Amino acid sequence: MNLHSTYMLMSSNCPRVRFTGDRSDYASELGLAFGNYVEAYNPKAQAKSNDVFTPRTEPFIVLFPAANTNGSWVLFNLSAKSYV
Repeated sequence: MNLHSTYMLMSSNCPRVRFTGDRSDYASELGLAFGNYVEAYNPKAQAKSNDVFTPRTEPFIVLFPAANTNGSWVLFNLSAKSYV
């Protein structure tokens, strides 16, 4: 989440780059592997941004690549016990 730039910042740098001064290497830092724990945005929370009872993120475990042209991965949702 700290690698996204926001419209509230005057520069186009993300908060992490502004804090550390180091540019991000997306290939090494954001790569996935089997069994990794990831937090993903909940689309229901983004649609209802004022609802404080809807969690903003959900926990997932990375399983395997989806073998499509988008480079998607199949994830296991730990709270709903379902595959995404």
